Amino acid sequence: MSRTHLITGAGSGIGRVVAERLLARGDEVWAAVRTPGRAPAGCVEVVVDLSDAVAVARLARWPGSFDSVVHAAGVVELGRVEELTAAAWHAQLGVNLVAPALLTRAVLPQLRELDEVAYLRFASVYQAFESLDDFESAIAQLRRDHGSAASASDD
Repeated sequence: MSRTHLITGAGSGIGRVVAERLLARGDEVWAAVRTPGRAPAGCVEVVVDLSDAVAVARLARWPGSFDSVVHAAGVVELGRVEELTAAAWHAQLGVNLVAPALLTRAVLPQLRELDEVAYLRFASVYQAFESLDDFESAIAQLRRDHGSAASASDD
């Protein structure tokens, strides 16, 4: 059974890999990207600035329904607290916190009608990953390095 997914950050990194894998299994993917032409081939490309709450609200009103929403978009501007501008903080919070909350709130009614819902929110903003395998390896390494009690079955 084919499903329909909305993926933010689908132009690169984890979002792109997830989009490609879902397309490969025959699903429909709506790829929310910041830059036109960045969506994987075969996706419905939706160009949106996730730091703009009005644009996020428009995205949530697109026709159709989604079986899943994957929040994979993320931005970071690294620097010392005293060096970062208010605009930089607002942009990061807009994309990394506010956009996922607003988008989730907007599609929640249709997601509640599904038999099963899992909430996923991740972004590789501090390190770029070439593949999902690279991302999973990095998570496993973090668990080893920090002695996490979490097991692979807790993912």
